[in-house]
Amino acid sequence: MTIMRVAIIFKLLPEDLRKEIFLLVGKKILYLSTEIYEFKLNKPGNHENLKLKNIPKDILETLKDEVAECSIFATVVDKNRMNNDIFNCQIFWPPNQEPKLIIHCIQKKFKERKCKLKIMIMITGYDMNFNFDRPDFNIQFKVEKNDWNKYGPIFLKQKSNGLNGVIIKYFAKKDLISYMENLKTK
Repeated sequence: MTIMRVAIIFKLLPEDLRKEIFLLVGKKILYLSTEIYEFKLNKPGNHENLKLKNIPKDILETLKDEVAECSIFATVVDKNRMNNDIFNCQIFWPPNQEPKLIIHCIQKKFKERKCKLKIMIMITGYDMNFNFDRPDFNIQFKVEKNDWNKYGPIFLKQKSNGLNGVIIKYFAKKDLISYMENLKTK
């Protein structure tokens, strides 16, 4: 007896029916992990790009599938909680690439040191493989997307206000055009 390759019957359904089933089943937590990373503060304003090292291959494949509509959430804390430093975590996820984290440390006064960061990562999306063995099977998510950049890129202008502080002005695209026109006339 020979075993033939298993095909997922779901993929044989028409696309509109598949989408309807995904909406009924809902988005799930596909991956949840807490990881420890070393972070070196060696220069003020420096940041660290971290590759997410422990994500299973099947989840990485699901991330590449646009139909899965995956979202990645991450949070970071300093395990040692020294000096009241604040850490910022951004997800950098260019198309057709694996996601990375960009970590910044915000300090009142720069101090060179090594940090042990505790990073929690959660990936949500439609489960393309219909894995019903997950402990969170009954939990569904709806991820709302808000377009905060409706006016195009935002440009920053920085100047000193004479009080040892910095004023940062931001310009949406239409404001930038009028600002640049004013500069030409001066």
